[in-house]
Amino acid sequence: MRGGFADEKSGYGYLWTENAVTPLEQDARTVGLRKRDGESDIFTVVFNGKKVDFIIRMNEKRQIYALPLGQTDVRIECEGTSTEITGWTITDNNGDRYIYRQREICADVEYVDVSTSNAISDSGYTSAWHLTRILPYNGAPIDFCYKGDVMDLDFGNLSLDSIHTMKIYDSYKMIYHYGQSVKEQPFDFDQYKSRFYSAIEVAQNYLNMCSLLLDFKNVDSKIKDFERYSRINIQPLQSEYIKTNNRIVGVLSNISKMNGVSKELGESLRGFAAYCKRIGGFNADMAGSYLEEAADYIYACLSEVKYVKTKEIWGGKSYKVHSPLLNRIVFPEYIVKFAYFSSSSSLSAISLYNRNMELISSVSSTGGALARGLAFCDKNGKKTSGIEFNYYEKSDFPVWKETGVDLWGYPYAEDEDEECTDYEIYATLNSLKNIVLSDGGKIEVKYERNYG
Repeated sequence: MRGGFADEKSGYGYLWTENAVTPLEQDARTVGLRKRDGESDIFTVVFNGKKVDFIIRMNEKRQIYALPLGQTDVRIECEGTSTEITGWTITDNNGDRYIYRQREICADVEYVDVSTSNAISDSGYTSAWHLTRILPYNGAPIDFCYKGDVMDLDFGNLSLDSIHTMKIYDSYKMIYHYGQSVKEQPFDFDQYKSRFYSAIEVAQNYLNMCSLLLDFKNVDSKIKDFERYSRINIQPLQSEYIKTNNRIVGVLSNISKMNGVSKELGESLRGFAAYCKRIGGFNADMAGSYLEEAADYIYACLSEVKYVKTKEIWGGKSYKVHSPLLNRIVFPEYIVKFAYFSSSSSLSAISLYNRNMELISSVSSTGGALARGLAFCDKNGKKTSGIEFNYYEKSDFPVWKETGVDLWGYPYAEDEDEECTDYEIYATLNSLKNIVLSDGGKIEVKYERNYG
């Protein structure tokens, strides 16, 4: 993630507000509430075994340009508009040019802090640009071709097996402990929810029988508004409706934004109930009674008060990374093709061909995402050599019982007899144990401890 909002994003990104004439105190508050970025994103370009770090700036013509963070002879050119970067061209000190135009995107970004009343929500932004072409100073171009373009996701005409999608969800909770019981309005609508919608459903049936259902549209829209705001209020990280600066979280619940929309819905329900009773008739009267019952549940939820000593709030981050899958690299004399397992986007084979698409050699992987070995084959597809990979498994720790994960997400455990204190070694579970070469040689892999 590039710090939440992309710098080039209009209205939120750093480029659009760094030169704004804003009093410092107000500007700091705007950044603190995550209404915009407060610092530059740091970009890194990698080419030919080298890397250059840089930030982006905007000139008076609103053109984006790169500003390296160190002294370098490398030239970095930005392609695109003032709000969208479509690619980059890098020229090194040998005159070789590297072009990056294949995009990777972060989508459905949600970032929520549990201890503050702010959040980041973004439908998506470009998180990386992948290499598409190399133009040597004295030589023919080298092209990098991909299976699919992640930008086609917006149009629904891209098969999901042509890109790699990684879902990131990292949640945590904070528990507030108070010295004594404190008064809180929890706005816990879950306890009234089933009865509320049951009353609405029955009322709609009676309205339908007396031809008043069409008049219910205005009330129905207010119910949808109420649902949307209540989802934001209760658990925003798990809600698709989360919006920037619309999160209601603090040490205690703040239902100020729910107050208005709840009262508006309650008044609308009671007003329509009175209208039904003025019309008269059995069906209209029954509809009015059930609408009043539904309104009572809204007001009961709104006026509920409880005294709490602890409060639990969830926060964290959630987003998806859509990356392109490399299909082939085209050299002047050769073509390198890449294949992937059908059940995942893990690399299964790399094959080298001449320009007539005649196989020269290949290497294939076994084991899926956790590679178990590599097989090297000749032009006839016959295996000539191989490498085997072995990993630490639970059978390597027969008396250990897994009890959780450490700060870095690695598993930890303790032995059943509680005699062994060297539990950190369990963090190597599923890590590479050794490599067995084709001639029978073996390379053992050892790890340093996570803790001093």
